[in-house]
Amino acid sequence: MDDRVKGIHWSFEADADLNEIYAYYLEQAPDNASQNLLELISETEKIVFTKQWQVDEFDSTCRRIIIKRKFRVVYKVIEDVILITAVYPTKKNPENFRKTEK
Repeated sequence: MDDRVKGIHWSFEADADLNEIYAYYLEQAPDNASQNLLELISETEKIVFTKQWQVDEFDSTCRRIIIKRKFRVVYKVIEDVILITAVYPTKKNPENFRKTEK
């Protein structure tokens, strides 16, 4: 069975994650903000096979990539397409990611 990726798509949530990361870089390192974001995206685009990366230990329905030891990119495999569902710093607790306080 050929498990080559036919496409990579970003969920609305993952796109919002990228915007948040970019805003953070604009504040902390404005000269490198665009480059840092482009590197994160280009590393993600190197997914060639659907089972190329490890099953995520916090959500076994997903796989994950660690990029530059700084970011966790979580994705689902839907047939031969990758759907990126989240991007967040590795220092964040995945169990509390995207939970809002009430």
